[in-house]
Amino acid sequence: SSLRTLNLPFIGENGSSDNSNLGYVFGTTSYPNAIGISQPTNDKNVKYFIPENLTEVNVNGGNIYENAFNFSNLRRVNLNIKGLSVIEDYAFSGCLKLEKVTIPESVTRFGDYAFQYCEAFSSFPMHDGLKRIGDYCFAGCTKATIFSMPDSVIELGEGSFTVCSSLREVE
Repeated sequence: SSLRTLNLPFIGENGSSDNSNLGYVFGTTSYPNAIGISQPTNDKNVKYFIPENLTEVNVNGGNIYENAFNFSNLRRVNLNIKGLSVIEDYAFSGCLKLEKVTIPESVTRFGDYAFQYCEAFSSFPMHDGLKRIGDYCFAGCTKATIFSMPDSVIELGEGSFTVCSSLREVE
């Protein structure tokens, strides 16, 4: 598949917490130029096949539930979701090539492990209004050199920046 950018009204089956990951829209059948990724769905792991050339996803509604994008090959995700308040646990965990996520200013909480092992992040600007950064949220972001954390943060989870081997500054 030559699909590089995908615009979605929401992630998953219907924007609810059931079948709420990127792989769901592509299915479980292997095809040429697809990458098989295992994503948890309804308490079981399902192997989905996502086009290997897909590098950018724009989401225009719904919520970002647990495991929404985890282990995908994406480089950019734009969350154009008015009123989004939470990036749930493991939402982007294991997205090794993810370089940039555009997050709405309405988000007040990053869940546990939300961006764990997003190794391609070099920096991650956070907006004012963010209040909670979950446990191990940015753990293993090995290329990140700087995190700009706003004064609005009132809770910083355990191990939030562990194994960030290039980290020079949290400001």
